[in-house]
Amino acid sequence: MYIQEILDILDKNVDTFVTFPVTAEEQDLIADEFIDIGGFPKTTGLMDCTHVKGHPPKESAQTYVNRKGDFSINVQVVCDARLRIRNFNASWPGSAHDAHILRMSNVWEACESGLLRDKHILVDSGYPNRNWLLSVFLNPSSREQRRYNRSQRKTRVYVECLFGQWKREFSILNRVRLHVDYIPKVVAVCAMLRNIRIDRGLTKPMRAEEGRVGKEGRSRWRP
Repeated sequence: MYIQEILDILDKNVDTFVTFPVTAEEQDLIADEFIDIGGFPKTTGLMDCTHVKGHPPKESAQTYVNRKGDFSINVQVVCDARLRIRNFNASWPGSAHDAHILRMSNVWEACESGLLRDKHILVDSGYPNRNWLLSVFLNPSSREQRRYNRSQRKTRVYVECLFGQWKREFSILNRVRLHVDYIPKVVAVCAMLRNIRIDRGLTKPMRAEEGRVGKEGRSRWRP
């Protein structure tokens, strides 16, 4: 089948273009770029999940049903300040919870082992808080906590912008007209091509004012 052969060829190059920041120098550079977005310090990535629909397998089809009733793969993504995809996990069915996918991922293992040093990844309230993984205060009780939440959300909204832009660039991600077994490679190839587009200036950079936040999101936060 030609599509399988093409995906196999392209998939061999994914690791060249989709890389997690492992050196202190690269993490510092990304953190400096994030500061200009929302003023949140020492940030080296944003993480969230997005669903990619497809045709379910004959067996265990119900495990692929997501909260909206569609058959899908729940794809975990980590992006940097340029909205380049730095890590992805497309191996879990649509019913899998975001936090469970994270705990079973190579990102969790590496970061729990201290890979990020003094840096962290921003997530929404559906994830646990760790030294390297920061969500928001669900019930902020001080001015500092409210400022923290505004800055965190203003920065984290960019991963949602990534998903919207990514799916506009590669409409196949809105619904893969193939069996779900094909989705991981489709996601991998689209992640690679996304990064190539950014590196070659073919993707319009997101601007801070395009983030979906209100006026309160303009403040900067410092520890």
